Amino acid sequence: MNKIYVYCEDNYQETTWAKLIIKGIESDLNPKKEALCLITNDKLKDLEENNVLVVVGFTNTFIDETLTYCLRKKIRPLLVGSTQNYININNVSCVSINRESSMYDNVLNLINNHASRVAIIGVNPSVQTDLSYLDGYKSALKVANIKINDNDIYTNTVGIEDTISNFLKNYKKYDAVVCTNDYVAIILLSKLDQLGIAVPKQLQVTGSGNIDISKFAKPSLTTIEIPLETVGKQACTLYRLLNDDPSFKSLYSSVEHNIIYRDSTSIKKYKKYSIDLGSNVCEPLISKAYETGMKPIWTLSDAFSSMDEVDRKIIHGIINNLTNTETAYEAYVADSTLRYRLKRIYQITNTNGKQELKDLILKYLQSSAF
Repeated sequence: MNKIYVYCEDNYQETTWAKLIIKGIESDLNPKKEALCLITNDKLKDLEENNVLVVVGFTNTFIDETLTYCLRKKIRPLLVGSTQNYININNVSCVSINRESSMYDNVLNLINNHASRVAIIGVNPSVQTDLSYLDGYKSALKVANIKINDNDIYTNTVGIEDTISNFLKNYKKYDAVVCTNDYVAIILLSKLDQLGIAVPKQLQVTGSGNIDISKFAKPSLTTIEIPLETVGKQACTLYRLLNDDPSFKSLYSSVEHNIIYRDSTSIKKYKKYSIDLGSNVCEPLISKAYETGMKPIWTLSDAFSSMDEVDRKIIHGIINNLTNTETAYEAYVADSTLRYRLKRIYQITNTNGKQELKDLILKYLQSSAF
């Protein structure tokens, strides 16, 4: 049985991004010949020379430290879902996503649809994907002959709630705002809804990632689609090639992006402007990797992805204030099954009862999601 070794950055293992990549890898395995082997930091030492190691990580610090270790121990790293910064490094293979180009297209589409001033929110200077989005944002402004204003860049160095609060003090300056991921965008949309700020009439909003709940945000979220399951499948292909032929030093694959237009923008059709923009290696400015302010939306997103039709009917009953008996009838389950399901739903959403669950869902999503 061939083992496909995967090493995932600890702080991001529970995010939708990492889970989709892993899901893509698992879906491409031959169950009779291959097995996924998730390894932890203390198990790296058990790998042998010339072993191929799939590396799933998002911060510069994690990736640089992992690559240094692998190259020193003569382990062959395969970076998955990374930016293009690591292409052409000897003995390093990667499945890359040109996030710079995707944000470049996103911003130019907004500018060419009457957004004269665009802000960017959620740039964590220690996360390489965020820095690539920032590069794409700046490149688009430069092409559009718009002066880059550092005050329009809302970095996430103190917590996403504070970052969004700082933006909201100045939102009237902007026609549009691009967010570095869907989690940030959905939190922002919730805040705008609470303040009575009309999206997209007063402000257009975009995210990145196209996570499951993005189409149920209030309003539904325009987002950059990054096919992470495809990234995982591509990783399997490169892994096999590297594993079968040790003479391969480096292999590369790139996955295309798309933009899904929904109700948070006035644009209806995607136009591609980007070419290969290249990339620059950016040094991390801070070491913070886990954004506690986004934990509720991360949790809700993961929970939503794991729910089946019965779970959603139960939540529909809660949102509409049905009794347990009425909810069980609507979901076609016994009372005991309903109690079991409710306990599980509270657990995966990290809530403590019907009202808390209802408040969490309606804070971020349309009731039609259920």
